[in-house]
Amino acid sequence: MNKYIDVLVRHILMDFSEFFSHKQATFFQFFADFFEFFLQPLLLYFIYNISSGFQGWEINEMFFLIATARISLSLAGSSVLGIVFSNLWRLKSGNFHQVLLKPFNTIIYMIIGSFNAYWIMDITSGFLLLIYSIIKLKIQITLLGTLSYFYLIFISLLCYYGIAGILMNFFFKNPRSENILDIFWTASRFSNYPLNIFPNVIKFILTFIFPIALSSYYPASYFLSKSADYSLIIVFSIIGLAFAIIGSYAIKDGVKNHVSFGG
Repeated sequence: MNKYIDVLVRHILMDFSEFFSHKQATFFQFFADFFEFFLQPLLLYFIYNISSGFQGWEINEMFFLIATARISLSLAGSSVLGIVFSNLWRLKSGNFHQVLLKPFNTIIYMIIGSFNAYWIMDITSGFLLLIYSIIKLKIQITLLGTLSYFYLIFISLLCYYGIAGILMNFFFKNPRSENILDIFWTASRFSNYPLNIFPNVIKFILTFIFPIALSSYYPASYFLSKSADYSLIIVFSIIGLAFAIIGSYAIKDGVKNHVSFGG
C-alpha cells in the first residue's frame, strides 16, 4: 500500500509543479474556467427574471444543483475519469506498454496516475457557488441530508469510474476515435437540470443507464429536503457497485486485448 501512496504523492506534486510553472497560462485558464462556469448562473438569473423557471426549483436551488454537478464531475475528472484522459494519448502514441511494465496493479496505477491539477479550479468554483446558494437559501442543514449528499457524490464517482472503464475498453480497440468523448461531454450536461422536467424514459436513462443524475439531482434533492425516500440510496449503492464492477472488467478486457494484439 505504501508504494501506491508514494507514487500518488509524487505524481500529485509533479502535476502541481508543472501546473504552476506556467503562471500566465494558469491565470488565463483560471479566468476562462470561472467565466465559463458563472456564465450559466447568470443565464439562469435572466431566465428566472422573465419566467417561473424550472418547476419546483427556485433560482438558488438551481445554483445549488449546478454547483453539485460541477463538483462531482470535477472530482471525477481529477481522479477516475482521468483514466481516460491520461491514457488515451499513450494508446495513440503506442506508449501504453509503459504502464504495463510498472510493478503495480494496472488498474490501480492507471487511477493513481490520472490526477490532474487542472480540475482544482473547477472544484473551487463549484464550492464557491455551493456556499453562495446555501447562504441565500437559509436552509436548515440536517445531518442525514448532508451525509446522503456526500455519499451519493461518492456513488457518482463509482458510476463515472464505470463509464471511464467502458470508454477505455472502446479506446483500446479504437485509439484514434476520441470524438466519442464529445458524446460523453454533451450527455453530461443533463446533470445541470432537475430530473423532474424530463419524461420518464429520460429519467430512467439518467438514473440507471447513464446515471449522471446521481452526481447532481439526487444529492441536491436529499440535501435540500426535496426527497425523503432514503430507501432509494440502497438502489443507488447497487448501481454504483455495478458500474464499478463493469468498469474494472472493461479495463481488464481492454488491456488483455491490447496485449494479445501486440500493443
